[in-house]
Amino acid sequence: YINRRPNYLIRVIPSEFSDDLLLKGEIRMGALDYYRSLEANNDGRADVSEGATAVFQSGEILIGDPPVYISEDRTTIYRYSDNANKGYVYCLYGCYDNIFDGNIHSIDVPRQMNNMGEAQILIFNPGEFVNRCAKAAKEQGLTLVRGSVNYYDDKNSNLRWHPFMKPNSYCYQSEYRLYCPTIDCSESHFILNIGPINDIAIIINQPMYLVPIDTGKV
Repeated sequence: YINRRPNYLIRVIPSEFSDDLLLKGEIRMGALDYYRSLEANNDGRADVSEGATAVFQSGEILIGDPPVYISEDRTTIYRYSDNANKGYVYCLYGCYDNIFDGNIHSIDVPRQMNNMGEAQILIFNPGEFVNRCAKAAKEQGLTLVRGSVNYYDDKNSNLRWHPFMKPNSYCYQSEYRLYCPTIDCSESHFILNIGPINDIAIIINQPMYLVPIDTGKV
């Protein structure tokens, strides 16, 4: 597993939730099995692999590393457990290469991300943002795990799954993920309250903004 540190983060959400995030600091985390149960509607959220414990291929294989399949007619199978890989996640677009210079026109978000919502919230101090989330989680008796998502070939993989893995069809999301492990996932969503973040974040798909730069490392 390779964990990369983002230079900045972007949260793409429906516009009606933008004030809840910016002005109230409501981190709306979704249960892993919630995303697994969503019907695929091309908005990039539904993922049957979320919360799995293992990914493997059906069909005969020849022994080897990597394994060689005799038949191309095979199916990806996910194994799940009631007591493993449970919890809530918060998904952000992570930029690992470019440095934000205060000009929102330098930000390039993949067009597919627009399916998730109309508002793009740029978090230009990711270190401070993650610290606030970790502190709020601790105050609520939770542990916050964070890291970049690694992408795998779901058509040719046999591996143990963990919450920082997704099929490579989602790689355009360049995801940085916050994860609160907990067995109690009776609700589809959980609100982590961290307070206003408009001192470290702005809406970027609005008229031109220039902001003071105080980037922090995650």
